[in-house]
Amino acid sequence: MKKRLFSLFLIFIVSICMLPCIAEGADPSPAIFVASKNARSVVGIQTSVESWSKGSDVTVTPYTQGSGVVIKDGGYILTNYHVIENGNVFEILLPSGEYMKAKLIGSDPTLDIAVLQTAEETDELVTCEIGSVADLKIGSTAIAIGNPGGDVLANTVTMGIISALERDVDMTSGKRAINYIQHDAAINNGNSGGGLFDYRGLLIGINTLKYVGSAYSTVTFEGLGFALPIDTILPLVEQIIEYGKVIRPQMGVYTYDWDGPDEPMDSYPPASVLVADLVPDGPAQRAGIELYDFIVEFDHQKVANYRELTTLIDKHEAGDTVHVKVLRYKNIEDYLTYVLNESTSVFGRYTAVPKLNGYTEAEYDITLEILE
Repeated sequence: MKKRLFSLFLIFIVSICMLPCIAEGADPSPAIFVASKNARSVVGIQTSVESWSKGSDVTVTPYTQGSGVVIKDGGYILTNYHVIENGNVFEILLPSGEYMKAKLIGSDPTLDIAVLQTAEETDELVTCEIGSVADLKIGSTAIAIGNPGGDVLANTVTMGIISALERDVDMTSGKRAINYIQHDAAINNGNSGGGLFDYRGLLIGINTLKYVGSAYSTVTFEGLGFALPIDTILPLVEQIIEYGKVIRPQMGVYTYDWDGPDEPMDSYPPASVLVADLVPDGPAQRAGIELYDFIVEFDHQKVANYRELTTLIDKHEAGDTVHVKVLRYKNIEDYLTYVLNESTSVFGRYTAVPKLNGYTEAEYDITLEILE
């Protein structure tokens, strides 16, 4: 009995000793440190459209607002491509609340990244420190900083956890497969391009997507945010800063995703990648690929869309020779002219729907190159 009373007394003493810390307002939340550490590393972005007309002269119309992170000394700002894609005038919202003009250095729409640079250097901006997805676990702290709703809610900080790693999200505009970081820190319109940080204040991702539900259902979702992992995009960001673009080996084709059955039919091509145009004297054209071929295999692996094709191409370097299989349909030009333009005036050029009449298979070895 005495031993039990002694134990209870110890617990009581320990509890009393802890009370002053709570009373003095000590807060264990890592968001306090992270927000302070990155207060000058996350900015707002104003994208506008400058135009001219004879009647109104030059006008600048605000288009959208987003967020960005200071990724390198010299005023380099990393953001999402979709934040800047429809504009030609860009301004950075500084921590002081002042705006500064910026120019577009380069972008990669296939990964939804872009780099801006401030028109002049400023002491207001501090380059963020870089972390790594390799240090994350499911349940790790995730802290988002950005501008939901634009400059009115600049540098809003929200906190959650890492919900999943290497999440493959098939977004409509995504032309490359990306393993996103999924988290439940609250993000909204305007957070795009903003930073996702770990508990140490290190940049681990760029907030890019929020899943709210399906167009085919009334069900809505909360807490489903997705960020581009910094490990994936940083080498490409460095290329954009140095060269103004991402340097990748290419086949020399312009493509169109063709939706079709799993297997080819004589009367309808399968799900594949349609060659809509060729780079003159490019690798594909020199190898024998023709306009309107349907790419169905790359390196002996089946491909059904451009996303799958680029995933395989990205595993190679310039100078590598790859094996490509295509299907070549008879009467394909008339057929595509009708199918792809049936809602326009071209519809009236045909008295009957053009029919496909079988196909042939062709295989080529293509040496990948860096193209301008």
